[in-house]
This record gives sequence, C-alpha cells and structure tokens, in this order.
Amino acid sequence: MDSNLLSRVEALRQKLDGSSISGSLVRPHLSSRVLINKYKYKTKATRAKRNPFLPVKLQNAGKLYERALDGQKLAFGCQEFANHLKSLVKASRHHLLLWNSEKVNAAVLAAAGWSPMPCNKTSGGPQSLILKCSQCSEVFYLKLDEYLETAELESRFKEILTTAHHTGCSWRRRQSYDLEKNYHLNRGNLYLEFERVSNELRRCQDWDMPQLENIDQDAVRPLARTFDVSIDAIALRSLSLVLKGYTFVNKEIVECSGCFQRAFITTIENSETNCHAKWCKYHDESKLTKMLLKSLSRIDKSSGLGERLESLGVHLHAV
Repeated sequence: MDSNLLSRVEALRQKLDGSSISGSLVRPHLSSRVLINKYKYKTKATRAKRNPFLPVKLQNAGKLYERALDGQKLAFGCQEFANHLKSLVKASRHHLLLWNSEKVNAAVLAAAGWSPMPCNKTSGGPQSLILKCSQCSEVFYLKLDEYLETAELESRFKEILTTAHHTGCSWRRRQSYDLEKNYHLNRGNLYLEFERVSNELRRCQDWDMPQLENIDQDAVRPLARTFDVSIDAIALRSLSLVLKGYTFVNKEIVECSGCFQRAFITTIENSETNCHAKWCKYHDESKLTKMLLKSLSRIDKSSGLGERLESLGVHLHAV
C-alpha cells in the first residue's frame, strides 16, 4: 500500500480518536440560557401573544420559566374538603376546643385550606391546634382559649386564616371554599344528598337493626318509595336516621356526615337530643326531609315525559 495513503489513514484515525485535540471541550455559549436565568423568577399574570425571547417557530413552546407555586394543584372539591374537615374534628377531640360558633368552627378552617398536623395530642397546649397548609407547607398555631365566641374573633377569623398562609400561596390569592354553596343544604347540592342517602341505605340494607319506638317514621314515610325502601318500622327507622345526616358505623353507633360527631342510636331516640354540632348542616334534622318533599311536590306526574324532561333541563340550567 502507498506510504502516503497509510500516513493519511493514520492521521484520520488520530483525529477521530481525539488524541490530537489539545485542551478540554467547551460547550458553545447559548443566549437562551442567559435569558432563562435572567427571567426565571419574574412572573406574568397573563401570557403575551408573542414571546420576544423565542424565535417565530417556537412561539407556541410556552413560558421560559415557571414558579413552583404557580404549578400547584388548585383543585379543592367536596371530597378534599370533607377529608380536611374530618381530620380537624378528629384532632380537636383531644383538645379543649368546643366548636359552638357558626363563624368560628372546623368547617371554616377546612374551607380556608388548613388541616391538622400529625403530632402529639398535647402538643401546643390543650386549647390549641397545630395546622398545616398542604400547598405552601406553612405551619399555623391556632390558640382560641376562652375567646371562641367573642364577636371580635368572629369578625376577623377568616382574615386570620388567610394571612397565615405563605405570601405566594394560592389560598391567599383566591377566595376560600364556599360553604354556603358547597357545604350547607341548598337546591344546588340536593342531588348529592339524594345520592348519599341512597348509597347508605343500600350499604346497610342487610343489617339486622333493632327497632326503636321513638324514631319519627310518619315524616319520612312519603319518601319510602322514592328511596325504594319498605314501609316496615325498621326500614323507616333507618331512613329517618340517614335523612338526619347520619351514617351507620355499626348497629349501635352512627356518625354524622356533616360534622363527624358520633352517637349511640339509643341517644338519638330521645327526641329532645340533637347530637349535631351547632355549625353542622344537619343541625336542623328535619330540613333535608322537607327539602326533598318540596322538590318531589314540584313534579307534575300528569304531564308527558317530554315536558318533564324539558322542565328538568330548565331547573338544572337555573341551578
């Protein structure tokens, strides 16, 4: 083989191996890296139609930066609220806190995004709760002591709960969970109560329930056919308890699905005893029954199916 060819092949091999390159490789300077570092902490309320830091072909690529708090999950629905409320009620059972106020209670705490922090039962004192926000991880020591029902605390309670969040937390920029619309009984969430009653009756339909004489059965008898239950005393008694907001823990104990207070069924049998908290949506135990009966009375059974469907559409649109 030609010696010149061999020398050229050897030179090419050395170049490919990199043995002839002196020094270290340096990554080329990218102007986009400077822009990202410069503007990554600067936020914009709304995205502009054109990003001046990107070429035309990358205009739809999105922002050059993103704040961690902006990307948090903002969904807070009925289930999340119920989980927070149940944990708050459970935690306050170990403290000397009596949620007797309609404006200062566990529901208002849960609606502001607070949940109890897992800790020792006596941590923070017997009249305080250690709360934590799941989004900004801010810890808040709530000390109510004997001022639970004062007018000053009631007027500033929501403000205190809002300002206790971190400055960049989404709970400070948006309104709290609407209790009047999503928690308390109204026409808009009546279908959720209908679903709850149906599911609870279906769950305990095979239980061997004892019969109690003092449970009011006549008030719920018109709803027996609606919820597909028999008109015997035991079935009507179960329907009456569920319509009062209770769910069955076992054959002897029930738990309120609004304030999560527990009670013996024999205690509820006494008509003078209301086991719900004052702020609970089921504190008026006959309210749900009256609302369901009123809704059923609006149905004109003599009209045709098309008219009834049209009426239902108008009602849902109004809600």
